Amino acid sequence: MTPEFLLMCFDMKQPRRQRVIFGLLTNHLTVSTSFNGLAYQLFALINFQPQLTKEQYDLLIQKLIKQNALQEVEPGMFIKTDQGQKILEEAQLDHYYPRFFLYSGETNLFEFREMFLLANQAVSEYSFQNNKYYPISNRLKLRGLVKQWFQFQKQNDLTFNWVQELQRFLRTLTDWDADRLVNTWTGYQQPGLRADQLQFPMSWNDQDVYFWELDQYAKLVKFLEQAGNQYLLKQLWNLLKQTQQLLSSSMLQTYQAYENGIALDKISQIRRLKLGTVREHLLSAAIFMPFEQFDYQQLLTPELIAYFEGKLVGAPESWSFQQVRVTGAPDEFFYFRLYQIQQVKKELLSEVE
Repeated sequence: MTPEFLLMCFDMKQPRRQRVIFGLLTNHLTVSTSFNGLAYQLFALINFQPQLTKEQYDLLIQKLIKQNALQEVEPGMFIKTDQGQKILEEAQLDHYYPRFFLYSGETNLFEFREMFLLANQAVSEYSFQNNKYYPISNRLKLRGLVKQWFQFQKQNDLTFNWVQELQRFLRTLTDWDADRLVNTWTGYQQPGLRADQLQFPMSWNDQDVYFWELDQYAKLVKFLEQAGNQYLLKQLWNLLKQTQQLLSSSMLQTYQAYENGIALDKISQIRRLKLGTVREHLLSAAIFMPFEQFDYQQLLTPELIAYFEGKLVGAPESWSFQQVRVTGAPDEFFYFRLYQIQQVKKELLSEVE
């Protein structure tokens, strides 16, 4: 973790909480951290630096403050300054920082990169009818997923379709990126080239190369969003997404009960959970589930929405509970936060469109 990479996690207009960014990096997710991660569009940071200590992180923050790269606008909330942007731009002259990955919103690009490399190796070896080779990944879970995908696909002109899809994607990249990316792949009698064999800029280090690779896979995922479901690559990506849940099994059980129309207090009794825990489960589900899959209408009645609309103005992520607080009861904040999540997601979707 470099100060410059951390600087990329802050914005010049949107104040961001430094503790939220630390929680994302180290995968310490509370409902508040997860909500702000959504508002900042920084889900890609989740578990990116699991070994980072609070002491290390604080030293990086203090260094950026001393450089006048970050300015504290409220306690614990910072914006990136003009000086910070200048520092970042100067660092980018010699090093690579992951723009596409950072703002991809995806939480599992690390696994997808490894899964893709393993699938590409399997297809290459299969095309030469070779079934005796050493898989480049020893992660049993990912190998199991690729095997599941491969067994389903190998009767469907696998090699031809795989090559065609990769060529379509590679044409969306610059020649410089495409040539180097292809040469990192392992196939039949072709080990992927090392970074020092790929003629990257002399100033780049191993972290720069890793960031560059992540950006290429972020571009691939973006490409797959527009691709049809018949794409082999998309089926591989979807298979990973189905197994990579940020919601625990307990959270999913709570949501399923809610989806079946069971009242929250009844869910609390049935599942032997505190009512506050049930609310937290539902807020987490609203944050991490696709917008169209979460049923907001059961809780956000027309009357409640009209009340919020009359009280809340400006960017949804900037709203304060104090603007709508009546008694301060726990359920009041729950409804406020759920509405806030809904509106943040609506704004993010409208920006994409």
